[in-house]
Amino acid sequence: MRRLALLSVLPVLLAPVSASARVHLLSATPAAGSIVTAGTVPVSLHFDAALDPVRSRVMLTGPSGAPMLMMVPPSPDDHAISTTAPVTPGSYQLHWQVWDRGGRMAQGDLPFSVAP
Repeated sequence: MRRLALLSVLPVLLAPVSASARVHLLSATPAAGSIVTAGTVPVSLHFDAALDPVRSRVMLTGPSGAPMLMMVPPSPDDHAISTTAPVTPGSYQLHWQVWDRGGRMAQGDLPFSVAP
């Protein structure tokens, strides 16, 4: 009986353990839920892993509801994405999708508002 129990657990114990982990957002500007002033707003996302800049994307959806793919210039910090966005009063959603250099993807949304 003990041998049967051991044999049933053995495949689980011998299964390969995945060393991959998701990329995590450490900080963002604008912060989720923040209220910023109209104009050109700096957008900065900092992650815990080196990013693949070719596959990583940032999209901004504003009051009109039309998503805008943001141009992200190369950054000397391979753990960050930095750009700017022209914003007018209303509610915005910043959607990010990043890939690290190991091929792992993460994504998220940051809502923020622009004061009238």
